[in-house]
Amino acid sequence: MKLQLINPSILQGYQSSLRNGVYPPLNLAVLAGYITKYLPDIEIEILDYEIQDSLLNDLSIDADFVGISCNIMTYKPALEIAKKAKSRGCKVIFGGPYPSTLPDKILENNPFIDVIICDDGEDALLNYLKGIDNSNIPNLAYRKGNEIFRNRSVKTNISKLIIPDYTSLPLDTYFNNFNERYGQFKPFNSSLAFYSRKGCQWRDATNGGCVFCMIPHSGVTSKHHCHLWNELKYFNDQYGVDFFWDVCDNFIENENWLDNFIVTKPSNLDIAFQIYGRPNNVTSQIAKKLKILNVYEVFIGAESGDNQILINSKKGIRTEQTIRAIEILAKEKINVIVSFVIGLPGETNESLERTLCFAKKISQYENVTETSTGLMLPIPGSNAFNQLLTKPGMQIKYKTDIFNLEELRFDWVKHFTHVKNIDLQKAQERVTELFPINNTFLQKDLAVAPYC
Repeated sequence: MKLQLINPSILQGYQSSLRNGVYPPLNLAVLAGYITKYLPDIEIEILDYEIQDSLLNDLSIDADFVGISCNIMTYKPALEIAKKAKSRGCKVIFGGPYPSTLPDKILENNPFIDVIICDDGEDALLNYLKGIDNSNIPNLAYRKGNEIFRNRSVKTNISKLIIPDYTSLPLDTYFNNFNERYGQFKPFNSSLAFYSRKGCQWRDATNGGCVFCMIPHSGVTSKHHCHLWNELKYFNDQYGVDFFWDVCDNFIENENWLDNFIVTKPSNLDIAFQIYGRPNNVTSQIAKKLKILNVYEVFIGAESGDNQILINSKKGIRTEQTIRAIEILAKEKINVIVSFVIGLPGETNESLERTLCFAKKISQYENVTETSTGLMLPIPGSNAFNQLLTKPGMQIKYKTDIFNLEELRFDWVKHFTHVKNIDLQKAQERVTELFPINNTFLQKDLAVAPYC
């Protein structure tokens, strides 16, 4: 039996993130490791279309089961792969953040997709491969006759997951890409992603969190610190990885976990980290602990330079807290990446100017090296998308699973801002130009927001 796990390429016409092709697909490697542990006789291949020619690899789809993970920016390419796989007799499994949000619509409109795995996928995929009846597999959405069913949701104990399996991927290619893109800015040889936890306390406490967030996980689960160190040490020993990017929402929201992580650090492990952190969680005490861990940089969501816009967006922070966090981290010589989202609820030309002035102020700090700046996109599953559906005609227009992303963004701007699209695009360009490294998602003459 053969399983192929596929990471589709981004929509044609859009520019990829700087991280595309730099980091192998962590989610698929986690699945590969888990399935190999319990089904050791299965052949597993990961195809990453971010670094492989998709046309060539279409010819390589030849498995009994094809699992495709996608987000809103890779959904249309994922459908094309699924059609090709089904035409070759494969069982087609969809997963990832976008299918988890719209499983009913996707199954209704795309008969070539057999099942959708919603949220945590390890046990659901394992049970499906074992041939267990669909009705008895948690986290699975499927058809039965003319009806579509979605089973109960169950969380995976992430401390029981084994080390991600990248053996079918050319890690040297990713490491070389890392050096090409970041070599002059970051003093490391190779990098991999990992996650220390799933979930966000702020999202849970506010019924969805930041207005643009569509991450489907609820509740917070953390890996045991010793389990996590074993994973990191393995990749350092086997591949020489010296820089790790933690993709969890907020590395510093649980200080007790952080303390345990610090005291269990192997004495012979010399690695550095990039993490995410909410600015209101950055204190002098936290910064000192991050320095002990050798955290090289912290990604902070500044989003806007206007406090009312931050309130409208349910960010739960103020601009003063972002500045304070940058200054605290600067004292420990920890770098900062800042993100901005242009076109948040209530955006005006005046608020855009405040954001530009705020970005200029931030860019003057020596420890602020990079920005990720994008235009607001109300992705299904987010509070922003739900708000858009309350406007006349929007519920009918967006009742399907395939959207014109530019129309979606234009409709948001029309109904929830007081500016023109061209003003947003100019503001994005002006903010981006302030920083030595910038990570934007651009289409010729148009721009979209960072995606999930």
